[in-house]
Amino acid sequence: ESGPCRSSAQAIWRRPMRFALLPLPLALLPFFLAAFAVVAPSRSLLTIGRWRGVGAPAVARRSSSRVEASTTAERCLDWLKELGLDDAQVKKATAKFPKLLAYRVENKLKPTAQWIKELGMDASQLKKVIFGHPQLLGYSLESNLKPTAQWLRDLGLDDVQVAKVIAGLPQLFGLSLENNLKPTAQWFKELGMNDA
Repeated sequence: ESGPCRSSAQAIWRRPMRFALLPLPLALLPFFLAAFAVVAPSRSLLTIGRWRGVGAPAVARRSSSRVEASTTAERCLDWLKELGLDDAQVKKATAKFPKLLAYRVENKLKPTAQWIKELGMDASQLKKVIFGHPQLLGYSLESNLKPTAQWLRDLGLDDVQVAKVIAGLPQLFGLSLENNLKPTAQWFKELGMNDA
């Protein structure tokens, strides 16, 4: 069957294929480079860099950041296993929230987990929360977790109850306090619900 549709389709397929990288967020660059190294190990980073119009010093910086990202990811995986997650749970948690692998254990993950434990959550509960909602570890301790916990305390909850809220509804701590939680609580009060 011939016609204008078929000839235009053939013309498209005859064009040489061009490989173009889509703009990626900088946070994903180390993971992309690591994946590219696995898929096409024959291309050196220098070749890739020249192909993208980047000089050797920039490629060297990217290469060292790739190694750093790889080390950070490995430390994160080891730390999750230390918490008690098995290999399958670690795999599922990182699949739910891949950015978890980019967080530094000492600067981000351990302080967040320690703060949650200090509220009264035991290790097995923490493990379940991290497995169920790994994004909790990505929330800012100073901007999200502590202010939301303090707001819950101001509503009359004690630390053990705040820990139960974290265990039962961890995504609550990812919501904006000023733009979501406080207005919603105020709306419920206006409907006649009291603090009790």
